Amino acid sequence: MLCLDLAERAPERGIVGVDIDEAKLASARAAAAVAPALDNVSFLPATALAAQRGPFAAITVVDVLYLLPPRRQEELVTSLAARLGPRGRLLVKEMAPRPRWKHHWMHAQEVIATRLVRITASDHATLHFTTPTVLAGWMADAGLTVDRRRLDRGRPYPHHLVVGTAGAGR
Repeated sequence: MLCLDLAERAPERGIVGVDIDEAKLASARAAAAVAPALDNVSFLPATALAAQRGPFAAITVVDVLYLLPPRRQEELVTSLAARLGPRGRLLVKEMAPRPRWKHHWMHAQEVIATRLVRITASDHATLHFTTPTVLAGWMADAGLTVDRRRLDRGRPYPHHLVVGTAGAGR
């Protein structure tokens, strides 16, 4: 659980985890409850995201965008970029549609996770994997300086990380 790890590593920071899946939120809250020193972390449903205005030093989005149609992906990235404080960072870790063989392997796994086993919640029937170039373009259009990194070397999944950093004058 990324939020718990971040909360433990930086007790001076407030950490807010957001998810669409109430079962995952309940699991995260239960895990936080057994670590009483972690009073700097909270968990909210995705419906509460709009109320979280910021400014934030960092926002992470991990394996979420592919569950949304491209238009909603862009809206979310733009909205989150606007909530960053000076030099704030938006970190988006996703899975790319290339290389194709890795995409096919990962796509099959995600269909199983979202449609058959339902360990990942989604309101949409189709999975939408956006290229790192497109994601970086959305961040740049939102005024962020962008860095892209492949995370898939030696792994069967086409993971990538796109980091957008806000300017100092925000």
